[in-house]
Amino acid sequence: NKVTLLIGNHDLHYWPEFKRYWGCRRDDTNFDEISELFINNLDYFQVSFVYAKYIFTHAGVVPGWLDIINDRRAIGGMVYSEINECESLNIDLNSLDTLLNNKIGRETLYLVSRERGGDWQYGSCLWADLHEHMLAKTIEGYYQIFAHTMPYPTVFKPFIGDEYAMLDSQHCYTLDVETGNFVEEENA
Repeated sequence: NKVTLLIGNHDLHYWPEFKRYWGCRRDDTNFDEISELFINNLDYFQVSFVYAKYIFTHAGVVPGWLDIINDRRAIGGMVYSEINECESLNIDLNSLDTLLNNKIGRETLYLVSRERGGDWQYGSCLWADLHEHMLAKTIEGYYQIFAHTMPYPTVFKPFIGDEYAMLDSQHCYTLDVETGNFVEEENA
């Protein structure tokens, strides 16, 4: 009860429908065994964790991605549900976990932006790049905490700003929710 396991982009590589796609750092030799581990233990994994004003995800939620998957932004004259021949998703910050429950939802999590070599303007909360957050509008009333992208050229240093913290720095941090301050853990 003290740990929340957030699923990341390298975990999503192991869903059966993505086996045909290239998977960076994926263990293809043990794909079936690892895939079964995720699928059989899905209740232990979450896409996001929301606590008070804090949103924890693997790569952060870029509002433009939510706009795309919720049909609020057209792509080449069509909306996402038309492209995928499905119903509009109507996903908000509190329903991100439901995306793991069906194929269309999982495919939205596999959206990769041009910043990371994909085809989309914005990446999902498993694939977003720090640059996307730097250029995007914020999610009003929330503070995001994510990892996924080590900042360059200052590798191994976190980015802690007014709207989000990108902590992919190979260090452990504790968030004091009363003060909003991060403390780097010694010897962690």
